[in-house]
Amino acid sequence: MKNVCIILLMALVACQPAPDSNKNTPEAPAPDSSHQTTPAPNDGPAGKLVVKNEADYSPAFLALLRENTDFEKFYLDGNLMVVNDADTAYFSQEPPIGKSLVFTAKKESLAIAVRLKRINQTTVDYTIEMVESGKPAYFESGQADISPFFFLGAESDESDVSGESYMVTEFTATKGDCHTAIRIGQEENTSTGLLGKLIKNCNGKLRDIDLDNFPMMREK
Repeated sequence: MKNVCIILLMALVACQPAPDSNKNTPEAPAPDSSHQTTPAPNDGPAGKLVVKNEADYSPAFLALLRENTDFEKFYLDGNLMVVNDADTAYFSQEPPIGKSLVFTAKKESLAIAVRLKRINQTTVDYTIEMVESGKPAYFESGQADISPFFFLGAESDESDVSGESYMVTEFTATKGDCHTAIRIGQEENTSTGLLGKLIKNCNGKLRDIDLDNFPMMREK
């Protein structure tokens, strides 16, 4: 009888299910991909600007674009600018790159000559000479750039001869409280050459110059 009981007990144990090795270990949940982020390849302020050839633009111009907070991305290739991969703008070709130009005008006893040479898409080398009877002459030279946000709206001046408006490219230079703006353009459907206007303060003993108190300058 004892042997029969042992055999029955062994059979009962053999019929019990094997213990679940994972019973006390909770199953790890599947990763939730909805919360995963992948950094953009151009993440960060410097990544907002893609330039094919930086020599085509001034360092100051590029620095201002990198510091901007209003636009997501700029792409520059020669005279082409693409904003936010969608909007296209072109740098003006007036004045031409590499050409030396002289603009002159006179009002009463004040004569002004502006000599400039555009060295790339954004920048001109310039020299300004201002001479007025009875006062020391004033000279200034330097570099001036167009605004990095020129594509937001075109500038225009009015011809002293025809009274018609014409589009201009404005190059500016700032040193503290002193500002210089040289505006170059050409009337449509004319062969009179390029025209210039000057806005300038800090002229030594000579008066400030603005769009209204000094005439249009003509290319010599």
